[in-house]
Amino acid sequence: MKKLTAGHPRALYLLICVAPLLAHCTWVKPTPDSEKVRLVPADRVADCRLLGDVTTSTVDKVIIKRGAAKVKSELETLARMEAAKMNADTIVATSEVVQGRQTFNAYRCRRDAG
Repeated sequence: MKKLTAGHPRALYLLICVAPLLAHCTWVKPTPDSEKVRLVPADRVADCRLLGDVTTSTVDKVIIKRGAAKVKSELETLARMEAAKMNADTIVATSEVVQGRQTFNAYRCRRDAG
C-alpha cells in the first residue's frame, strides 16, 4: 500500500483544492435564542445590567488562514449563544480578535413584560 504524502502529486492537488474550501466554511450555526441577542457598542449599555463575561474561540487557520470576517462572525455567534444561556440579551465586544479568540461582556437590557 502506498503512503500518500505531500510529495505525492495527487496529495498536493487535493491540498490545493480542499484547503481554500475549508478556509471559507462556516463552522458555527446560531440557535434561535442566540439570534435574539444583539451586539452593540459599549456606549449603548449604560442602563443595562452586566451579567458576566464571555470568552469565545474558533479555528482561525485550517491549513491556510481563514478570512478575518468569517472568524469574527463565528466569534460573535458563539458569544451570542453563550450570552443567551446566561439570559442576556445584549453583548459588547471588550477585545479585538486575536488568534481566533475574543471576549465580550453580556448584559440584560430589556425589561421583562409584567
